[in-house]
Amino acid sequence: MFQVYKHYTFFSLRLMCENSKRERVKNEDVDFNIILFKDFIITVHDKEWSSIPDILGFLNLLCTVSQSVMTPDWVLFSCFIEMSQDAKYLMDLIEPEIDNIRVESKSIEMSDIMRRNFDMELKVYTISRFIKPKMKILRQFKVKCAKRLNKIVMRLLCDILEDFRELSYDLYQFNHILERSQDTFLAIVTSDQSREANEMSRVMKRISEIALVFLPVQAIGGFFGMNVQVPYQMDIYPTEMYFWIIVGICLLTGLALYTLRNKILRSGL
Repeated sequence: MFQVYKHYTFFSLRLMCENSKRERVKNEDVDFNIILFKDFIITVHDKEWSSIPDILGFLNLLCTVSQSVMTPDWVLFSCFIEMSQDAKYLMDLIEPEIDNIRVESKSIEMSDIMRRNFDMELKVYTISRFIKPKMKILRQFKVKCAKRLNKIVMRLLCDILEDFRELSYDLYQFNHILERSQDTFLAIVTSDQSREANEMSRVMKRISEIALVFLPVQAIGGFFGMNVQVPYQMDIYPTEMYFWIIVGICLLTGLALYTLRNKILRSGL
């Protein structure tokens, strides 16, 4: 939030706390309020911000080395430059992680890769949500409060705005890459499942063909079991001819069914 009043300007911003850096972008809001007067500045934050020592070091360096006069403008600039550095730090963690996901996708379960890819999309969204309000405030500040600040500080704040724009564009590219990667991983999973289904279909086809041949044989053999009298069983001239006749009929029946099946498949029926 950004409000301009007659004697002061009020900023209300969200920061990344120390835990967010260590844990690589944790969704945690840290309120940081700035009240900018002509001669002094007031900052209030409800949680620890690790960049406070850096801000104090920058201001001390500004006063001792460059012999500049300490003004509220420089304090405001140091706060925004540290926010920019926080965003860049988080951005530097994203690209190696994306490369790791790409490399490990060849050796790790695809479900784990997709989960990590989704986590990265969430991190990119979090950083984007951190950057956009700062860009909006700097644009409004440039229009409404340019006369209240030192010209050098105003120019430096415009440079920070450009840095935020570049970071926002990089985040858009990262988000596009992650979305395409997620689609690719889903396509790979679908392809693997289709390949497994096709392999299962081929196996079932072979089993069906075997069953098609042996099922008639098994049915006839079961019908003429030990408890059923076989034709010519009581013939006074024992011979194996009838046994082979029955076996031949079974084989011919199975072969005929198999041939009929192939003709039906070739005709597309």
